[in-house]
Amino acid sequence: MGKIILWTFLFSFFLNINRGFSQNNWEYRNHYEITYSASNTLDFKIKPKTWFRGIINDLYSSDVEIGFDKKINYWMIVSPYYRHIIQFKEDNYSVIYYPQVDIAFFGKLNNISFNNRNRFEYRIKEDNNSIRYRNKLTIKSPVYFHDKIRLSVAEEPFYDCTGKEFNKNRIYFNIVFPMENNITVELFYILEHFKKEEKWQYVNVLGTSLKYKINQKN
Repeated sequence: MGKIILWTFLFSFFLNINRGFSQNNWEYRNHYEITYSASNTLDFKIKPKTWFRGIINDLYSSDVEIGFDKKINYWMIVSPYYRHIIQFKEDNYSVIYYPQVDIAFFGKLNNISFNNRNRFEYRIKEDNNSIRYRNKLTIKSPVYFHDKIRLSVAEEPFYDCTGKEFNKNRIYFNIVFPMENNITVELFYILEHFKKEEKWQYVNVLGTSLKYKINQKN
């Protein structure tokens, strides 16, 4: 059953990727994550991000998330965060304030690990406020390459609770490289399609992520 779900995700990914490539719209996103592990059940995190149109030639968004992950039990984590976003448009910029909370569930099916993250966002903008729900289902490959490298796929629909419509969807493909000294490097591709002026548009995203974890000294 687990393998069927994994292959279904891969089939959906490669089926939709042609649509993204056909529009030839590309972005680069750079993510960082610093974690301080206070205990076996509590991690404090800060996550800076920068997003570029094209390949690092037009910075249009910069943000940071600050919060913590609280492990309730082996299958559930609750994560309240605050996200501060600055979006650049020509000579102006706008600020978006994002209080949010994640409730993630974890499991395993036939040696295939998966997690389902439910995110509730309250987006505070200059002109209006809105509530949005995001559901991200991630499936990790049961196979490790070179004993460390692991692949994962995910899909994340966005639902605008204020406008009462689905207006964005992301399909992810990740490669994770655990390094020494609590450092992890990720390479990812995202096929993102979103609704703009009642039409669906596609963007291809290439990205890198660097994560560093600080463990509490006993």
